[in-house]
Amino acid sequence: MSELPASVRDAATIVLADGADGADIVPGRLAAEGGPGGARVVVGWLPGDRPWVTALDGADALMGGYGVRAAIREGRATYRPVRLSAVPRFLASLPRPIVTVVRGRPDGDGFRFGGSVGWAPAAARLADAVVVEVDPAGPAITGPPVPGDVVAVVEGTATAVEPLRGEPDAVDRAIAAHVATVLPPEPTIQYGPGALLDAIVRGVDRPVGILSGLATDAVADLAATGRLRGTAVAGYCWGSDALLTVEHDGRLRLAASDETHDVARLAVVPGFVALNTALQVGLDGSVNVERLGTDVVGGVGGHPDFARGASANPDGLSIVCCRSAHRGRSTVVLRPLVVTTSRTDVDVVVTEHGVADLRGHSDAERARLLAEIAHPDHRDALLRGEDPNG
Repeated sequence: MSELPASVRDAATIVLADGADGADIVPGRLAAEGGPGGARVVVGWLPGDRPWVTALDGADALMGGYGVRAAIREGRATYRPVRLSAVPRFLASLPRPIVTVVRGRPDGDGFRFGGSVGWAPAAARLADAVVVEVDPAGPAITGPPVPGDVVAVVEGTATAVEPLRGEPDAVDRAIAAHVATVLPPEPTIQYGPGALLDAIVRGVDRPVGILSGLATDAVADLAATGRLRGTAVAGYCWGSDALLTVEHDGRLRLAASDETHDVARLAVVPGFVALNTALQVGLDGSVNVERLGTDVVGGVGGHPDFARGASANPDGLSIVCCRSAHRGRSTVVLRPLVVTTSRTDVDVVVTEHGVADLRGHSDAERARLLAEIAHPDHRDALLRGEDPNG
C-alpha cells in the first residue's frame, strides 16, 4: 500500500467526489490508517457499499440515504440539505487548505473524469490541491478534463459498485402508462434513480432526448431501439457495459453540474421534462424527498433544480411520480415532513391511480385533485383534512 500524499494529511477539508465512480481509493486508505485526523470530510452521493464509510466520524453528507444512511442515523455524519447546483458555494465556505479527491483516467499530460462528474470539476477548481485516483481496471468511460492543481496520483483498486437492477411491477407499469399520456410530443427528459423512473424511461413510446443528472441502462435501451434522439447528456452514469457502449459510440456525453443543473439552461431546452419521485407529496403539491420520520433516506440532490427549470420552461413539464402508498402509509399527505421542492415547481403528480395536473389550480382544487389519486384507503381522510397516516 503506497503512502497517502502529504497534502491529504495536511488538509483542513477533504472533499470526496461522489458517484459510483467517485473517490474511493484514498478514503479507503485513510480509514485503514486511522481516519482523516482533524480534517473535515465532505461526501456526496455514495451508491453501493463502501467499507470506509464505517470510519466516518464528523463528516458532512451532501446526500442522505444510500451508503451514508447508517452514518447519518448514528451521528457519524451530518446531513447538509444543499441543492446540487449550490454545492460549489457550500464547498467554497469550508476551511482551507481544501484537498479534493477525484477518480480519473490519464489523458496526455493530464486526466479526465470517468463516469462520475457532477460537482467534482467545481470542487477541483476551488481546491488548494487535487488528488487523482486511478483504477486501471475501472470502467473505460471518458468525461471532461480534471481541472485544478493536481499534486498527486494514487493508483489502486476501487470498490465495484453494481448498478441497481429491479424489474418493474404492475404498479410501476401503471404509473408509467399514466406518465406517457402527459409527455410532450418531443420531450427531453431528466430522470432520477430507481426502478420506477427506469421503467418510465424504458417505456416511452416516442424518440426522446436525455439531459439528466444520471444516465442508467434505460438510456442504453433507448439507443438500442432507436428512441434516443441526439446525444444524451448526464452528470453521472451508472450502468452495465451496454451503457458504456453508448458512450463509446458518442451517444452519451458526461458533463459537469454547472451545465446539467443550471436552471437558466434548463428553462430554455425545448420540451424539457423533469421526471422525479417523492417520499411524500403534500396536498398543496410540495414534495419531500429527504426524510421519513427521523431517518434521512434521501437527499435534496438535483430535485429542486430540475423541477424549477422544467416549471419555468414555456413548454416544459415538472412531473413527480410515486406509489400512492408505501408500507401501508399514504404518500399523499396533508403536509410533507420537510419541503424539498416547492409547490410552485411541481406541475403534475402521478400515482398508479391517475394524474393530478396542478397547473393553474387553487390550493383547494389542488388538494381535491391529489386526494383523488391517493390510495383508496386514504382518500376520505385526506378530503376531510385529516392525517391519513394517523
